[in-house]
Amino acid sequence: MSELRDPILSAVELLAERGLLPADQMAKTRSGSGKYDVASDGVPLADLFAKHAAAVKDKHPFGDDEFSAMREAAEWLLDRVLKLQSQAAAHQREDAPRGAGCTGATEGRVRGQRL
Repeated sequence: MSELRDPILSAVELLAERGLLPADQMAKTRSGSGKYDVASDGVPLADLFAKHAAAVKDKHPFGDDEFSAMREAAEWLLDRVLKLQSQAAAHQREDAPRGAGCTGATEGRVRGQRL
Protein backbone atom coordinates (compact mmCIF):
# COMPACT_ATOMS: atom_id res chain seq x y z
CA MET A 1 0.00 0.00 0.00
CA SER A 2 2.71 2.50 0.96
CA GLU A 3 4.53 1.85 -2.33
CA LEU A 4 1.56 3.57 -4.00
CA ARG A 5 0.58 5.98 -1.24
CA ASP A 6 3.95 7.65 -0.70
CA PRO A 7 4.67 8.71 -4.31
CA ILE A 8 1.04 9.71 -4.86
CA LEU A 9 1.10 11.78 -1.67
CA SER A 10 4.30 13.47 -2.86
CA ALA A 11 2.56 14.32 -6.14
CA VAL A 12 -0.40 15.72 -4.20
CA GLU A 13 1.97 18.01 -2.29
CA LEU A 14 3.52 19.30 -5.49
CA LEU A 15 0.18 19.75 -7.23
CA ALA A 16 -1.20 21.51 -4.14
CA GLU A 17 1.79 23.89 -4.12
CA ARG A 18 0.97 24.70 -7.74
CA GLY A 19 -2.66 25.37 -6.86
CA LEU A 20 -4.00 22.41 -8.83
CA LEU A 21 -5.24 20.49 -5.79
CA PRO A 22 -6.61 21.82 -2.49
CA ALA A 23 -3.78 22.21 0.02
CA ASP A 24 -6.05 21.54 3.01
CA GLN A 25 -6.80 18.03 1.76
CA MET A 26 -3.08 17.28 1.42
CA ALA A 27 -2.34 18.56 4.94
CA LYS A 28 -5.18 16.47 6.38
CA THR A 29 -3.91 13.34 4.66
CA ARG A 30 -0.27 13.98 5.55
CA SER A 31 -1.07 14.56 9.23
CA GLY A 32 -1.86 10.91 10.03
CA SER A 33 0.68 8.28 10.91
CA GLY A 34 0.64 4.58 11.58
CA LYS A 35 -0.65 1.64 9.60
CA TYR A 36 -4.31 2.50 10.06
CA ASP A 37 -3.76 6.05 8.79
CA VAL A 38 -1.72 4.82 5.84
CA ALA A 39 -4.52 2.43 4.92
CA SER A 40 -7.22 5.03 5.39
CA ASP A 41 -5.42 7.51 3.09
CA GLY A 42 -5.89 5.37 -0.02
CA VAL A 43 -9.56 6.05 -0.65
CA PRO A 44 -9.44 9.85 -0.13
CA LEU A 45 -6.33 10.16 -2.28
CA ALA A 46 -7.96 8.22 -5.12
CA ASP A 47 -11.10 10.34 -4.71
CA LEU A 48 -9.05 13.54 -4.75
CA PHE A 49 -7.46 12.68 -8.09
CA ALA A 50 -10.82 11.58 -9.52
CA LYS A 51 -12.53 14.79 -8.39
CA HIS A 52 -9.79 17.00 -9.87
CA ALA A 53 -8.98 14.81 -12.88
CA ALA A 54 -9.33 17.63 -15.42
CA ALA A 55 -7.07 19.98 -13.44
CA VAL A 56 -4.27 17.43 -12.98
CA LYS A 57 -4.52 15.58 -16.30
CA ASP A 58 -1.03 14.94 -17.73
CA LYS A 59 0.58 16.57 -14.66
CA HIS A 60 1.38 13.36 -12.77
CA PRO A 61 2.74 9.94 -13.72
CA PHE A 62 -0.05 7.79 -12.26
CA GLY A 63 -2.65 5.89 -14.18
CA ASP A 64 -6.22 5.05 -13.26
CA ASP A 65 -5.10 1.47 -12.64
CA GLU A 66 -2.75 2.65 -9.87
CA PHE A 67 -5.48 4.70 -8.19
CA SER A 68 -7.81 1.70 -8.41
CA ALA A 69 -5.14 -0.58 -6.94
CA MET A 70 -4.50 1.85 -4.10
CA ARG A 71 -8.23 2.16 -3.39
CA GLU A 72 -8.72 -1.63 -3.40
CA ALA A 73 -5.69 -2.19 -1.14
CA ALA A 74 -6.91 0.49 1.27
CA GLU A 75 -10.43 -0.93 1.40
CA TRP A 76 -9.09 -4.45 1.94
CA LEU A 77 -6.75 -3.32 4.73
CA LEU A 78 -9.42 -1.26 6.47
CA ASP A 79 -11.87 -4.14 6.26
CA ARG A 80 -9.32 -6.46 7.89
CA VAL A 81 -8.40 -3.94 10.58
CA LEU A 82 -12.05 -3.38 11.49
CA LYS A 83 -12.69 -7.14 11.62
CA LEU A 84 -9.65 -7.66 13.85
CA GLN A 85 -10.71 -4.84 16.15
CA SER A 86 -14.19 -6.31 16.40
CA GLN A 87 -12.80 -9.77 17.17
CA ALA A 88 -10.44 -8.34 19.79
CA ALA A 89 -13.28 -6.44 21.45
CA ALA A 90 -15.44 -9.58 21.50
CA HIS A 91 -12.57 -11.56 22.97
CA GLN A 92 -12.06 -8.96 25.70
CA ARG A 93 -15.74 -9.14 26.59
CA GLU A 94 -15.49 -12.92 26.85
CA ASP A 95 -12.43 -12.66 29.11
CA ALA A 96 -13.97 -10.04 31.41
CA PRO A 97 -14.71 -11.26 34.93
CA ARG A 98 -18.31 -12.33 35.21
CA GLY A 99 -20.44 -10.63 37.78
CA ALA A 100 -17.72 -8.43 39.26
CA GLY A 101 -19.49 -6.04 41.58
CA CYS A 102 -22.94 -7.40 40.71
CA THR A 103 -25.62 -8.62 43.01
CA GLY A 104 -27.10 -12.05 42.34
CA ALA A 105 -30.12 -10.50 40.59
CA THR A 106 -27.92 -8.30 38.40
CA GLU A 107 -25.68 -11.24 37.50
CA GLY A 108 -28.75 -13.17 36.32
CA ARG A 109 -29.87 -10.29 34.10
CA VAL A 110 -26.35 -9.83 32.69
CA ARG A 111 -26.04 -13.54 32.01
CA GLY A 112 -29.45 -13.52 30.29
CA GLN A 113 -28.44 -10.58 28.08
CA ARG A 114 -25.27 -12.37 26.97
CA LEU A 115 -27.29 -15.25 25.60
